[in-house]
Amino acid sequence: MGRVIRTACNNAFERGDTVWHLGDYGFYDESFSLRGMPGTHCITRGNHDRGPVSLAMTGFIVVDEAVVSLDGKRILLRHKPLYDSLPTNIDGVFHGHIHNGTPEDLIESNERPDVPWWNVNLCVEKTQYQPVSYKTALKTLAWQRKQDGRYG
Repeated sequence: MGRVIRTACNNAFERGDTVWHLGDYGFYDESFSLRGMPGTHCITRGNHDRGPVSLAMTGFIVVDEAVVSLDGKRILLRHKPLYDSLPTNIDGVFHGHIHNGTPEDLIESNERPDVPWWNVNLCVEKTQYQPVSYKTALKTLAWQRKQDGRYG
């Protein structure tokens, strides 16, 4: 799996890009290294990841979560979805964690299946192991907001 992701990243990123990984980096292949890949790679550490020192040695800037501004939207980047409420100064959440789980899979894993609209699942299983541009993720967020029905 590491080879597939490396090829996709080498084709998608340039030297000056900032690339966010939303956790569970070692879920498929812990030996996968970022060395030599274009861009600055940051990670919101996930529950399947090793400690921050190991991740940093792999080439990551390691954080628990981060807020970024993308086309005027403030987006919270984190490993797990945010369930309770969206903070007033945040427009959405980009996350990993739930992989390609169905509601039944999530319940079986003691996870909540009722993921609110403001969460965009960017797990590699959902993206066919391809990078997703922030513009595509923002479009998904806007579509999910519209589908929720309470927002125009």
